Amino acid sequence: MLVMALVMLALPARSQDFKAGIYGGIVPSQVDGDQQSGFHKLGFTVGTFVNRKLSTGKIQGELAFTTKGSKPTNNAADFPVNISLCYIDLSLYYIIGVWNDLSLRAGIVPSILIDSKQDGVGIYTEANEGNSPFRRFSTELSAGLDYQFSTHWSIGAAYNYSVFSIYKGDLTFLGIRPAETNAHYNNYLRITLAYQF
Repeated sequence: MLVMALVMLALPARSQDFKAGIYGGIVPSQVDGDQQSGFHKLGFTVGTFVNRKLSTGKIQGELAFTTKGSKPTNNAADFPVNISLCYIDLSLYYIIGVWNDLSLRAGIVPSILIDSKQDGVGIYTEANEGNSPFRRFSTELSAGLDYQFSTHWSIGAAYNYSVFSIYKGDLTFLGIRPAETNAHYNNYLRITLAYQF
């Protein structure tokens, strides 16, 4: 998909069907399974996108750097833990207009973990350690809304959730099991400002 995005970006401006742009924003997040609730970890995302108009709606590929994780609060569990995760997200969305300049998006977000840190009572691990509990690859489903308020600018909000556990676990069938041992899931919002060239 990264190759596809680069090829589309490299295409001559001949086709008005293709548009590209950049975006950035904030990422309030939590990790389901750590016994701490609430979107208390505030991360960020920055990336680029390319899209192509279809007969109905458009298809959009994105490449982004995104930070996610969880942060304990005063009412955290007995063993609070702080999780910091950095991913390269390779996203593919279908976007369709629903009303005036408001659009609905839905897609899939395959991710590559490039850095991680987990610390709490009696634990401390980093991604470069052999005993890191986190999987190198993650996949999330995403849905949200975009509002284009000018020719080039738009704002967006999306909700993302992991399909599989971000922690390494006991997998029994083709590498996938609905209920995994020690399962933890990325659960976050993405609020962005985008500029389309």
